[in-house]
Amino acid sequence: MTIDQMVRGEELNPYMPEEPAPVIQTVDVVADNGEHEQVILVGEVEDGKQTVKILNDEGGYTTKEVKAVETDEGEKLVIPDGEGGTTVVEVPEVPAEVANTATDDTQVVNVVTPEGNQVQVVVEGEPEHGEQTVQIIDEHGDVTTEQVKVVETSEGDKLEIKTDEGYVAVEVPEVPEEVKQEIAEEQPSEPHQESKYMTKDEFRDWISKHYEDKLSLLKEEEQKLEEEARAKLGRVKGLQDCIVQAANKFGYYGVYEQPPHFQNAVDWIQNDCWVQDRWEPESPPEHPMLRR
Repeated sequence: MTIDQMVRGEELNPYMPEEPAPVIQTVDVVADNGEHEQVILVGEVEDGKQTVKILNDEGGYTTKEVKAVETDEGEKLVIPDGEGGTTVVEVPEVPAEVANTATDDTQVVNVVTPEGNQVQVVVEGEPEHGEQTVQIIDEHGDVTTEQVKVVETSEGDKLEIKTDEGYVAVEVPEVPEEVKQEIAEEQPSEPHQESKYMTKDEFRDWISKHYEDKLSLLKEEEQKLEEEARAKLGRVKGLQDCIVQAANKFGYYGVYEQPPHFQNAVDWIQNDCWVQDRWEPESPPEHPMLRR
């Protein structure tokens, strides 16, 4: 539930599908001189242009609009190398099975193997014990999950990804928060593929869920009251049994009405027979309805 919904007293409708988190897609661009650039895609292609953020070594970035062509396999981007030249890179589509399960921590890094094949590396979460769990998407779109080594280099930590042509060192950039926010704002809204209407039973269950905590407390109260009622019935029976025993224990025919038989019977009930089961005149404060 969002803060706004809490303020307005609204609750999430369980029948409204949630929008998937935007996938942060980074392209590792290798210029003709061998230099690497980390290029982050922002939004969709519009009028043949793609907005990108080109990261620099100081942790900053430059925003550019580059030429883009959409193809059946994905996008082709023309990335400037900063020295007057350009590099054409392909950006494959992220498979639906990855896009639909993405979280705010999901990053996809597109790299090119030494033989020129495209590999997508899906990273989520932090490394543990020198290893990182990744999903690797090959040029055919097949997805495999692997544990890969995190290697320290002079340029920072890199992931050691095994391909058919050997190992490729993949750098996962630290994406600035403002860039993440911009990517989220540019995320297109998906039209609801299927509308599901609630039945009366489902609507009742939704209302019931709202009162879940209250119902739980009431059930606890009810159980305590039932336990007290059972205890009270037990005390009533105990007193009745003591009365029967006292009538048998004290006096006999012809002297019952004479002192001290009646008082002896009452004292015995009060001090001996019923002393452990004596009824308290008030129940605990949380149950005032049982007070006498």
